[in-house]
Amino acid sequence: RDEFLKKHYDIVTVAYSHFFSTLTQAPIIKQILPFNTKLSATDVETVKPSNKNILETLFEPSAQDLLDAILPRITDQLLAQLLLEAAASEQAARMIAMQNATDNANELLDDLRLDYNNIRQSTITAEMAEISASITSLED
Repeated sequence: RDEFLKKHYDIVTVAYSHFFSTLTQAPIIKQILPFNTKLSATDVETVKPSNKNILETLFEPSAQDLLDAILPRITDQLLAQLLLEAAASEQAARMIAMQNATDNANELLDDLRLDYNNIRQSTITAEMAEISASITSLED
């Protein structure tokens, strides 16, 4: 912000990961400085007093002093919001990655358990066949 105020930079933009939902985050590039200060025609109409007899409003402190005090806070708040969204996006991505890893590990465990049971069943069947063949040969 200080470099922008010193006119070293014309525009300040921030790239961050915007958090839409747990499953959806998107990379966003957002301009934070300069602020969009353009008023539309409808905004000007709502600001302009309709009655000429109304006394002119006096603001204290001056508008410039007020802007000087508020704009740094707005910029800091905007950056804090962007950092929080990026952190939420990172945590959501980690959560999804860990859930996928857990699901894959459980699927692998199920496959290994099935293979183990098939091998065990084959071994039992082979032993029973050997015992039956032994008994049959003894009877002969």
